[in-house]
Amino acid sequence: MTLKLKKIQRVSFKPTYGGYRLIVQYKTNKEISYLPDNGKYIGIDPGVDNAFACAGNTGAYPLLINGRSLKSVNQYYNKERSRLKSLQTKYRIKKREELTKSQEETTNGI
Repeated sequence: MTLKLKKIQRVSFKPTYGGYRLIVQYKTNKEISYLPDNGKYIGIDPGVDNAFACAGNTGAYPLLINGRSLKSVNQYYNKERSRLKSLQTKYRIKKREELTKSQEETTNGI
């Protein structure tokens, strides 16, 4: 895909552990097609113990998605990060960066 410079809206670099991520935002002439309204709707309520609660108007059973494992991962991350931050040596800073990278990889797909 070739981008023309006129279409680029914004370019930014986001620091990540071990490097940078290049983010390019641009305009396209691609049209978005919408489906006609079929009267079916779903409500999604994000939470903590239940990551998501979903309910619709079709008569299907409501759906709860358990968030306790994600909550546990985040609690461990926060506890370990604060412990490493209190030590503040060069070794611990590297260890803290590794912990953050691991946590991002674990929770990225959720």
